Amino acid sequence: MIPYTQYRLRVLAENSAGQGPWSEWVSFRTQPAAPPAPTDLTEEQSFPHAIEISFLPPSPPHGVINEYRIRHTPSGQMNYKEVRVLANRLQCSDISKRDRLCYRVVDLEPEQEYEIQASAHTEGGAWSDWSEPLGAQTHEQ
Repeated sequence: MIPYTQYRLRVLAENSAGQGPWSEWVSFRTQPAAPPAPTDLTEEQSFPHAIEISFLPPSPPHGVINEYRIRHTPSGQMNYKEVRVLANRLQCSDISKRDRLCYRVVDLEPEQEYEIQASAHTEGGAWSDWSEPLGAQTHEQ
């Protein structure tokens, strides 16, 4: 069964005497689970000390996405800095990007290449895997 999906079912008993009547319909929803990773990380704008990114939320979400983790590291290094952001804080100001989520990664060094990734979390579920890394560079000061 698919996580966090609404189902309806009914049963029919059968034995050597034949079939019984169908039961009433019963509706239920499966439990949430870890979503797939966010996709299509894109650099929207670069600054000397920040990079603005956008990405697509997980699909299917496997629950209600309530939080994201966004991490970055200078390219070629593994010393990630990570932030957690509530899902409702990631709306893009550009109306043409209403299907995407936006975030500004800050406190970066000028003229530095960074790898940026995102991960999603469902209420009552778990964290997704990290997205594919996005390579992006800050501008000179």
